[in-house]
Amino acid sequence: MQKRQNRNIIVDGEPVRSVNLSIVSREILDEIEGREDWKSRLKEAERKGGIRYAVRALSKQALHSQQLKKRLLDRDVDPDVVEEIIVYCQDQGWIDDEAWVERRIQYWQQQGKSSIDIKQRLRALGIASPSLDDRAALEQLIQKKYSGLLGGSMSYVTKQKTVQALIRRGFSYGLIQEVLLKYSDTCMMQ
Repeated sequence: MQKRQNRNIIVDGEPVRSVNLSIVSREILDEIEGREDWKSRLKEAERKGGIRYAVRALSKQALHSQQLKKRLLDRDVDPDVVEEIIVYCQDQGWIDDEAWVERRIQYWQQQGKSSIDIKQRLRALGIASPSLDDRAALEQLIQKKYSGLLGGSMSYVTKQKTVQALIRRGFSYGLIQEVLLKYSDTCMMQ
């Protein structure tokens, strides 16, 4: 793996900013240091390098714009340039935040995650979470992993432990009881 190298550009004896050489090539830096229009050239080179980086990152996996923004900022790309890159990628159709969030929510719900857990995961990524349907996720999880709750083949103690496991996953007791009542004539929790 290539180690990331940084180089300082010195103007009037002071460093202007650290430039990441994995985004901006050394030849471009050598070329622009002696010119008057170095800022605009540096910004354009940084923009092109950022777009190349974004294309490589997006070709490996779908990313939300916040994730791509964080990656670009971690590579010392100017925040103004990062916004330009994000807008460019969205205009090209490479980033679709709504579709990404929907796919992630669906994936996490298939894993049996509650809406509280999903919202926390999205919040940790810096993404505002939409309203989620806990009932559908709970029904899917019970049918997939805890089908014994529905059939009556579990003992009372096992049912209580299973309900506690669902509560630890972030589902409310009332919602669990409602879903179980939907599938059975009598409430198994009382």
